[in-house]
Amino acid sequence: MSVLTTGHMLDNGSVPSGEGTSSVAVHPAGKFLYVANQNSSTISAFVINTKTGALTSVTNSPFSAGVNPFSVTIDPSGKFAYAANRSSNNVSAFTIDAAGSLTPVAGSPFRAGTDAVSGLGSISVVVDPSGKFVYVANLGGFDLPTANPGNVSAFTIEPSTGVLSAVPGSPFAAGTNPAFVTVDPSGQFVYVANETSNDVSVFRIDAGGVLAAIATVPITEGSTPIRVALDPTGKFAYVANRNSANVSAFTVEPTGQLTRVMGSPYITGQGPFSVTLDPAGQFAYTADQTSDTITGFTIDPATGALTALGRLPLKSGIEPVSLAFTRVTP
Repeated sequence: MSVLTTGHMLDNGSVPSGEGTSSVAVHPAGKFLYVANQNSSTISAFVINTKTGALTSVTNSPFSAGVNPFSVTIDPSGKFAYAANRSSNNVSAFTIDAAGSLTPVAGSPFRAGTDAVSGLGSISVVVDPSGKFVYVANLGGFDLPTANPGNVSAFTIEPSTGVLSAVPGSPFAAGTNPAFVTVDPSGQFVYVANETSNDVSVFRIDAGGVLAAIATVPITEGSTPIRVALDPTGKFAYVANRNSANVSAFTVEPTGQLTRVMGSPYITGQGPFSVTLDPAGQFAYTADQTSDTITGFTIDPATGALTALGRLPLKSGIEPVSLAFTRVTP
């Protein structure tokens, strides 16, 4: 896909990856794209043509990860990649070389969550903007009838090697079946979408990466919140509600607390699995897994309210779940 200045998308075709692609992440320099393939337990790596956006496989791609990697992220320096492995309940860590290839970090994978919680699986991973900390959402029963309490693991990153060390007190309790974890652009707050308790856990990041719970925000206008996204300024937050085909919108208070935007929620395609904002914070898009579409909105810079883009939703490939952006220079 490519995105025009109007926010509309053009279908530029597709490239093969591994089986069960579930997450994509762009290298901070915009040179590489990484894809988590949960069914083949691999990470695919591609070189991005900075003029056209076309993708070419990195040599030796795909790279082995843990069992069922569900999420992949890159640290802000572009030196390290981390993948949350759903079925092995751990995090794979890699170094990234100049060609985009991945090499496992010594000691990888690193254990996440707790063995005491039945069915726990590491489903999402994020690095904070400072590049010092990694946070992992450990789900209690994804797509299962059970409702198990999950938690969030926190790690420090050794800056020269990428090795992860558990933060004191980790893991930290979240809501029921936490799915995706997000850090705000300032690096002060962590947000976790809890599918079964139908709310968002809000944490403050204290010294050393420790998480302090400060609020639980109920999602009263939607069902099964799965992912939270913040705009680049950190003023607005958006929550994809997977089983109600809509997005909740909030303003972010200086304390990290969330206040609903007037007019929220906003209708999407069926089964929105993620919400992603463009780098300028002008547009928001949902990957609608059930209807095989992408829905787009413009963002009001003063209020955070969403307005549906014309010509969207756009038909996509089968069961889209994740979007990522990079700039191209024609």
